[in-house]
Amino acid sequence: MTEPLYRIWSIQDMKYLECENYYVNINGSVVYSTDHYIFTEQEQYIIQRCTGEIVNDKYIYEGDIVLVGKDVCTVEFGYGNFIVNSLYTYRECEVQDIDKIIGNNLENPELLLEKDEK
Repeated sequence: MTEPLYRIWSIQDMKYLECENYYVNINGSVVYSTDHYIFTEQEQYIIQRCTGEIVNDKYIYEGDIVLVGKDVCTVEFGYGNFIVNSLYTYRECEVQDIDKIIGNNLENPELLLEKDEK
């Protein structure tokens, strides 16, 4: 099985969904599909795109909080490409520069709060 090009966060359940029955349709809506029905509700989900890059056997997604050397950065999608921004400096890095994934903005928001404390 190949890794999906996105991951889906359920705002209501506060967790990532298993993508077996969920997918993103051509309109960008999240669709739940079973043998009997298809259910669509965009407002309940956050879709995060996959960069296609792998570090330490894990795919890198937008919203990931990563290390580039000793610098803590976030992976974002904007202007048609992925951007890796430092939390503490104005440095911009490449996705290929990422050394380690330490969390993400939805499951580990406390990692982003440390930015304000420094």
